[in-house]
Amino acid sequence: MAGSTTSSPSHRLTIQGGNIIVADLGTLRGKRNTTGTSPKPKSKSKGSTPTTMPEFSPRSRNAYIKALNGLKRGAMPEVVVTLTYTDKVSPNPEVWKSDLDHLRRRLNHNFPKSWWFWRIEPHKDTGRPHYHILGNLMDGTSPSEFWSWLDPTWCRIIKVARKDAPYVTLVQPFDGDMDKMTRYFSKEEPQHVYKGYIGSWARLTNRWGKMLSKNIPEADRDVFEVGEDTHREIKELIVGSIQTQLKAMEDDFAKMGPLSSRKKAYVLEESIKAKKHYLWQVQRSNFYWSVLERDHIELMHKMLEGKRKAGTL
Repeated sequence: MAGSTTSSPSHRLTIQGGNIIVADLGTLRGKRNTTGTSPKPKSKSKGSTPTTMPEFSPRSRNAYIKALNGLKRGAMPEVVVTLTYTDKVSPNPEVWKSDLDHLRRRLNHNFPKSWWFWRIEPHKDTGRPHYHILGNLMDGTSPSEFWSWLDPTWCRIIKVARKDAPYVTLVQPFDGDMDKMTRYFSKEEPQHVYKGYIGSWARLTNRWGKMLSKNIPEADRDVFEVGEDTHREIKELIVGSIQTQLKAMEDDFAKMGPLSSRKKAYVLEESIKAKKHYLWQVQRSNFYWSVLERDHIELMHKMLEGKRKAGTL
């Protein structure tokens, strides 16, 4: 019937910044879990070995993507920071958290207008922790000037001599591609990389967070509550759009003749591969919104706005 909802609300989707989705696909109060994830079993008893390994879970990952994508339109990070440890790093995760907290206090003192997102993850070869940090200094300090302050500061925090740890800090300018940076910062954390620090990672709960969060320029949020039918329509709409884009790219590739630029052909071929992988990610996952490109976020928003005006959400 026109104007009626197709099913009762079961999901809450949040779009922030007008063109950036930060959807949290979760059940509303009193509903069963419909996200496709299984609840973690409880630990046997206090002090016993957990039955599951604390990790960068899908729920936590989605919350991180939501935070990263929640910036106002035009508000961008300025620097990308990597902080590493030497092989003498403490196996106690409370020390890792304390080190970051010391850095937060010094940032607050020296760069009080700045804002930051951080992620801790294990090094793929050693299992040692390292931090990725994304933020904006908000005072005109250049990346190189910031590194000159950060490097000795971090060395003092982790109690190493700069001459003995020449590569514990890296500061790079942000390249402007927030979608790419979000994917990089929110990549999955495979458990096989914990190596000799597996016990440490088992005790570490928080994998990401914010520093000087009061300064983060967050966009307004647009919240939609949708039923299963609408949720399915959204996914079908996005899949159809990706398939259309993919076909157009494949048609362009087929039209290339023997005199076409090899570089152009290679770039297009790689783009087709990437688009196919993107399609696969969206089709297979209940958390597909976490990989959406901005044109599909806008497409989703337009659809939801239309349904809300028509009273069919």
